[in-house]
Amino acid sequence: RYNLVSPKSNVNVPTLALTFLLEPNIRSFQFRRGREETVEGVRTLRVDFEEPTRPTVISSPTGVDVPASGSFWIDPLTGRIIKTFLRATRVSMSDDRATVTAEITVVFHRSDSLGLWVPAEMREAYRQGSYTIEGRAIYSNFRSFQVRTEQEIKVVKSI
Repeated sequence: RYNLVSPKSNVNVPTLALTFLLEPNIRSFQFRRGREETVEGVRTLRVDFEEPTRPTVISSPTGVDVPASGSFWIDPLTGRIIKTFLRATRVSMSDDRATVTAEITVVFHRSDSLGLWVPAEMREAYRQGSYTIEGRAIYSNFRSFQVRTEQEIKVVKSI
């Protein structure tokens, strides 16, 4: 589960939208084809999504369902996701000022050192009433960490 805006919030993870494409999360979403757009110099197909089912992948700190919607920009030749946009709104039934909307956009670039596509930039905005908090994260210097182990098996002679 992911929480929406609290000291324990964890929606500002650049790969959060990608988790919607994993089993069993994908069954919670409806997808529709959008238009072709150029993103980061790549011709992409935008795929829009929304989460009509309950329980939702994201929840408030008190366990209230927070439906998500957004878009994926996908390179149709390779299937790579070039950009994601996620919107999640926690609605307060008693006070409109307590309604919180999170919008998170992530752009992915190829890491030559890893040979993978990784988050390059994440922009986020949280709106509550007349207040807005915005953030921007730039990711770089990706490295691969490795662990090497050795083992040797010796047969112990019985007496």
